[in-house]
Amino acid sequence: MSKSSTTIDVSQIMRRCLVVIFLGMVSVLSVVLFLSKDLPSLEQLENYDPDLVTRIYSADGKVLTELFVQKRVFVELTNIPIHMQNAVIASEDRRFYQ
Repeated sequence: MSKSSTTIDVSQIMRRCLVVIFLGMVSVLSVVLFLSKDLPSLEQLENYDPDLVTRIYSADGKVLTELFVQKRVFVELTNIPIHMQNAVIASEDRRFYQ
């Protein structure tokens, strides 16, 4: 083999490697764009407003009924029992406090 044919072989290998890397990057970008099309926008995430329970009261202040699709009620952290807080933390991985 001559020296020039070795150089050509190396350049062909490099060119093929670059083509494979480029096609891989295009494939990954295509998959990411395809999977992310249904994600909410950043503005929607920043202004998250979950649907809460609608309560209908009588004239004397008693709750007549509650209307909801999902029953979500805001609760202060101080009102959540410590056992529940520990259970949520236990379900996280060991790097939770890091």
